[in-house]
Amino acid sequence: MLPISTAVTPPPSAAAHWIEEVAPERPIRPGARRWYVARLKPRAEERATAILDANGIHVFLPRLRRIRGRNARLLTEPLFRGYAFVYLDPESDELLIARCSPGVLYLLGRGEPTTVPDSLVEAIRLRTEAENFERGEVGFRPGERVQIMTEPLRHVEAIFDRALSASGRARVLIQLLGRLVPLEVNLRQLNGI
Repeated sequence: MLPISTAVTPPPSAAAHWIEEVAPERPIRPGARRWYVARLKPRAEERATAILDANGIHVFLPRLRRIRGRNARLLTEPLFRGYAFVYLDPESDELLIARCSPGVLYLLGRGEPTTVPDSLVEAIRLRTEAENFERGEVGFRPGERVQIMTEPLRHVEAIFDRALSASGRARVLIQLLGRLVPLEVNLRQLNGI
């Protein structure tokens, strides 16, 4: 019986040569991460981004606060329904993880995923933050056109002035006899136009 070391193990120089041919070392490039756009399953943005985040992939899902529905609920909705930005290194396993994550349909691009400039993603982030800050917890910005949804002023257009209390009172301005008249209403009575 031959010793194990001489029967199977190639000489050190041949092993080093084989490793260099089959798996050449790739230098780690600083800043290799880029932004890409992931197409997500409809109405599954939150679930898909949570899974990507749990897998160590940085995800940016721009959201806006909006008033929706008959009950005038304040909702946070994705700015781009069905899309999210993912920040990953295409040379690593992150690309495969992102493509195969539940809730992700594909990464945008023809053949290879197309990168998105960092400046564009940052501009979208700043814009959504500013918009949400202006709207605050109320969901309307001062000066925004709204519609009153309850009687006796049902379907009358107004201009949102400001929130008055945490309980949901707000001041709007309505056009009456050629001038703007302040009116206090409940936020649930308002709908965005």
